[in-house]
Amino acid sequence: MKSIPCVLTAIVTGFFCASAALAEPHTVSPLLAGANLQFNDCGFYYGSLPADAPESRRAEFADLMKQIGIGVLRYPGGWFAHEFIPDNDQAMLEVQQFALWPQSDKKVYPDIWRWLDFCMQTNIEPLFQVNTLLYFADGKMYRLTEGASDRRGAKEATPDPSKRSAAADALAQLVKKTTQRGYAVRHWELGNEEYSGYPAADYADVAIQFTNAIRQADPNAIIWITLGDNSLRDPKSDFYKWAQTVLAACRDAGLNKDPNVRFTLHYSWRAIVDAADKLVRQYGFQPRFAITEFHMAGTGPYWDLSPRFGYALDLAKYLIEMAADPRVEILCIHDLDSQNFGIIHYNQRSYGLPGMQTWDESLGYQLMPSARTYELFSRTVGGQVIPQASDPNRLVVEKDGHRVIFVVNHTVNPMTVEWGPQIVGKGSAKFTRHTITPADKSKDDPRRVDQTAEETQQGAIANGRLTVELPSMSVSAVICTR
Repeated sequence: MKSIPCVLTAIVTGFFCASAALAEPHTVSPLLAGANLQFNDCGFYYGSLPADAPESRRAEFADLMKQIGIGVLRYPGGWFAHEFIPDNDQAMLEVQQFALWPQSDKKVYPDIWRWLDFCMQTNIEPLFQVNTLLYFADGKMYRLTEGASDRRGAKEATPDPSKRSAAADALAQLVKKTTQRGYAVRHWELGNEEYSGYPAADYADVAIQFTNAIRQADPNAIIWITLGDNSLRDPKSDFYKWAQTVLAACRDAGLNKDPNVRFTLHYSWRAIVDAADKLVRQYGFQPRFAITEFHMAGTGPYWDLSPRFGYALDLAKYLIEMAADPRVEILCIHDLDSQNFGIIHYNQRSYGLPGMQTWDESLGYQLMPSARTYELFSRTVGGQVIPQASDPNRLVVEKDGHRVIFVVNHTVNPMTVEWGPQIVGKGSAKFTRHTITPADKSKDDPRRVDQTAEETQQGAIANGRLTVELPSMSVSAVICTR
């Protein structure tokens, strides 16, 4: 019975700590504009080819990254973390069958070094997903757990948990090698969605050994351990119990004393972050989270919804909510570049069902409406959040002596707003509004339009007050200057 007040105290303390954190000013990190990058996607293959290669589209792809403000790339991308054996061509022959190429005769992929080179060139933060499932040695693939046999690439692997220490040693060598080659990889994520089918005790042991290996190779590395997804909202769920097992083991191993050991969430929003906050505090960890997979399609099909303007509107609201929360340090949308879904499409006309039926080699890269949302959101990066001026539809930051207001109107009617000095900033004298809307609002459902229209408005701010009209179904960045 004595433990009950302690747990209650931790929950109450967590609530007040979370509330206080949200009320404090903090800076919008470029890592909030991140994306998953699937290693075997042909759009990235051409986009990362060296500039002197005949088929290279690197310059074009790099310019797109700069334009839309991508700040972090998670690689090798989601489930592919459990199929990617870095820096080992022989092992990768076994996973090339999963390459996302419409032409069945092309089975190629950029290796880890090409990805890192691209990140360095574009000043994008690399986030590497470590394979916590498979280990390749002496020409043979091993599975590090007796469980998780239903995962792609795992069925043929020989289960052998005794290989975990060897896998940890290999990881330490990889960390050292990235440094020796001149690449600064600060963020290492241990796997992907292990709560789905990977026994908790097994994952905890792998995570602890891998964390110690990374820490030995790089004392300053930031290590992200899988915690869970939106199922954490239910303390009775198996996923919640899975997270408790992992946290308890990590605490017992002393990882709660390392401020650079943090946790990943997937498909989560503010309420889930609140639940995770309370949970990690109970085990002595600080609430520092990376949401390394999310999308705005709900339970609907990615390939139908991700190219639509409605997706871009929902993304804007999500970014506003998450950027206002200092506990969230990284956001990676699912996905950057894909044949069937993502914020950029490559050679798609312009989306299609799985099978790439709409493949067209003449099209190249196409920015989806959600990419334009990121472009507007990137104007807030580096700015200090003004919590008292922000709300669920508006993020206000102070940046370089002026105010940036990232705002969404998701209704079917134009909205006239009047903002005072608290929002536009004292002394602001003029404004510029950059806005995207559906390209064709005459459609029965403009949310399903897959092209954007842009408009810009400039004007004066009189007596510290700004009255401006936000078009229906629009995302805007309003910059107020002196």
